[in-house]
Amino acid sequence: MNSFSRRILKRLTKGMVLRRTLPQQFGGRQIFVTPESQLKYLLPGVRGLDPVLLSWAGEFVRPASTVWDVGANVGVFSFAAAGLGPTSSP
Repeated sequence: MNSFSRRILKRLTKGMVLRRTLPQQFGGRQIFVTPESQLKYLLPGVRGLDPVLLSWAGEFVRPASTVWDVGANVGVFSFAAAGLGPTSSP
């Protein structure tokens, strides 16, 4: 996508909030994201969530882990890690 298209899309989605559902392995919880932080959140379902962050959470976080998400943007990693915790039952 070229920079002109990105600028137009950012203007059109300003103030928009989308509901996304984390994969079941992360508790299947719903989170709210905004395309203002990343345009990929416009993609439906888990395609709009960062697969690298989800895989890192699945690989490195255990139920008793303490997680610091330093510099979190929307906090997808934090929410995925929280879904792996001992109180993650829906």
